[in-house]
Amino acid sequence: MSVLALHPKGTIVTALSLAVLTGACQRSPANGPPARIVAGQSDTVVVNSQRPVRIPVRVHDDAGHILPDTDVRFTEVTGATIPISASGEITCAQRGDLTVRAAVGNLSTLVTVHCRPVETVRLVTPIQFVVGDSARSLPLTAYAPDNRPVELLAARVRVSDSNVVALDRLRVAPRTWGTSSLAVDVGDRQGWASVHVYDRANGLDELRRERRLIAVPVQLAAGEMRRWRLPAGDWMLTMWPEEDEERGLQLRIERANCEPLQQISKRRYHCWVTDEATVIVYAPWRAGSSDIVTGTLAVRPLDLPRPTPRRTSPP
Repeated sequence: MSVLALHPKGTIVTALSLAVLTGACQRSPANGPPARIVAGQSDTVVVNSQRPVRIPVRVHDDAGHILPDTDVRFTEVTGATIPISASGEITCAQRGDLTVRAAVGNLSTLVTVHCRPVETVRLVTPIQFVVGDSARSLPLTAYAPDNRPVELLAARVRVSDSNVVALDRLRVAPRTWGTSSLAVDVGDRQGWASVHVYDRANGLDELRRERRLIAVPVQLAAGEMRRWRLPAGDWMLTMWPEEDEERGLQLRIERANCEPLQQISKRRYHCWVTDEATVIVYAPWRAGSSDIVTGTLAVRPLDLPRPTPRRTSPP
């Protein structure tokens, strides 16, 4: 499992920018007295949890070794009235910004805390790729308890199969054909998405056991069609782009028991094939039209093992 740490020690994500914070360092034996207190990036921390959490700080000596932080004490300096204990435990039940002082002995630093409690994490699913596609930003949206979008997030992203997809901060890139899933933890909430990566093919005759998710680019003039045989199995067939319902290429499946998944897309079908079916892609004839219509037929089996991300107990 590939893990990308995007918590207050990892990454702050805004609607327009992605700032990488200093990650946790390997603890070393203490070689000297406290010389520096570090919290997040430029002493800034984002808290999305509605549960009490301790403000993460690290105490270093002059040589850069990490010292125990149990003696660090916190006091509120200015900003929103949000409960914070002397040990640094804060409860972000509401949106607000505050400045606190973190001190150990005579050493102290000011820390800016952005309270952005998150109630719901949503991901557009499935995330669909063809092998060779460029990386994309994770389609993630978070909402506060009052249903307002939260643009400042601290998250932890996990992928169930890093052989299929790779993570680069909040960008997802395909590696090889297959299915995977993503789990995103933001504060004490979580969201999930499935990822489907298709291999580019010239037709459904390339559909075989060692190559089970394929995407077939199609270009047709008005009135033209192409046919392929689809073997027995439990299949999902989709015409891309899915939003091009009226003027895009059309899909028909014969000798199969198919259910259109219109709650997701009018161009997606779940088909049970007991013997062999015929898949037809066609460009509707339109008088006076000489345009070439392009699209992609995506086919994947539904009998592949589906990795499931670890689910946490609801708060």
